[in-house]
Amino acid sequence: MANAEKRVLVLAYYFPPMGMGGVQRVTKLVKYLPQFGWTPEVITVKPVRYHADDPSLLSEIDSIKVHRTGSFDPLRIAARFHRAGSDRTQHIGRLRHRLNGWLIPDNKILWLPFALWRAFLLHRAQPFDAILTTSPPHSVHLAGRFLKRILKLPWLADFRDGWWFEPHEKRTSDWQARTNERQLLGVLNHFDDAVTVSVPLAAQFESRCDRRVQVIPNGFDPDDFQLQSDTPDKSNFILTYCGTLTQTMHPRQGLEAISLAMSMEPKLADQLKLHWVGKTLDFDLEGALQRWGLQRYSRIHGYLTHRSAVSRIQSSDVLLFLLPTGYGPGVVTGKLYEYLASGKPIWGIAVPGDSSKLIERYHAGRVYHPEAVQSAAEGLIDRYHDWRENRSETHAAYRPALTPLMRQTQAGQFAELLNHLERK
Repeated sequence: MANAEKRVLVLAYYFPPMGMGGVQRVTKLVKYLPQFGWTPEVITVKPVRYHADDPSLLSEIDSIKVHRTGSFDPLRIAARFHRAGSDRTQHIGRLRHRLNGWLIPDNKILWLPFALWRAFLLHRAQPFDAILTTSPPHSVHLAGRFLKRILKLPWLADFRDGWWFEPHEKRTSDWQARTNERQLLGVLNHFDDAVTVSVPLAAQFESRCDRRVQVIPNGFDPDDFQLQSDTPDKSNFILTYCGTLTQTMHPRQGLEAISLAMSMEPKLADQLKLHWVGKTLDFDLEGALQRWGLQRYSRIHGYLTHRSAVSRIQSSDVLLFLLPTGYGPGVVTGKLYEYLASGKPIWGIAVPGDSSKLIERYHAGRVYHPEAVQSAAEGLIDRYHDWRENRSETHAAYRPALTPLMRQTQAGQFAELLNHLERK
């Protein structure tokens, strides 16, 4: 492995000990970049009031220098009031809503002065060779553009999501839309290279500029699958959903198909156990389960650490994948890659796009359109019969075909892009 001789400054607002899917890509990237000749240093925000924390991720990057700064954004302000014992959550929530109405592209722009100042100090003390910014929040790329111009360093922009043009994104006013578009074009016309997570997203960015955007998808870390998993329950058919549920990421069609399958195959009702792993945001999962008569079959775990979530995936018989109508074809949730790595059969209800193509490409399961509830129910019954008769096929978690999806491989691809920028 290469000696890490070059230095890259990474700006990432969402970073451990924050949890959930948004931190995985950058965490694994800085974990593996030193193996390819690049030493990352990270600038992120000090503790914020976030949906979930996962301090266990810090043990994977304990050799990486991480610099935490203040911020005036609502999540940071909420954390400071919480630490001081002040209960002003409702006031801060209203402040956040108002800021979202006029801070473009997002309220995390109030973190940028702190991040930029720390970047200047660090570069002056020991110069960097490149800058890498990763979004969301989209405003982090405004910092990348500024640092490129002031520090005269090559800049690699990583878009983990669209810039407000995904169908499920919040609709903005005409003024916000115009300002967003100007800021996006400013970023697209000034980066030295850019990466995103899917071909449709790359096409969306490229349609707005005469620049190429590379594709490095999300992935999985083989190290996560070497941990001891929960002991499988041989007496029950375990169907697990892992991921965040919201009003847009709603399991309505999945619940309907499960309920229908149980009415069609009574034996399924005797052995089915549903496990729900992940955060629910502005969504009543218990109420939805009760509506479809599935409450007594379900166990709601809530948010688990990343390691515990992977363990729960490994101890399942079938994995439920959801991507409801309203999401664009380029959306691939991060958990899907860990589904693939587990080797467990996937039962998916999703709009056609990159997610369904991935599942089909690796022969990892079947995907049904959200409107094809009857077919989805029949598919679940087929998976149940396979399980009962020991016909469930699982692939080796680290088979060669999955190598491009490994986080280490992807870190090597990022390193190649950084090498190319440095040689320009």
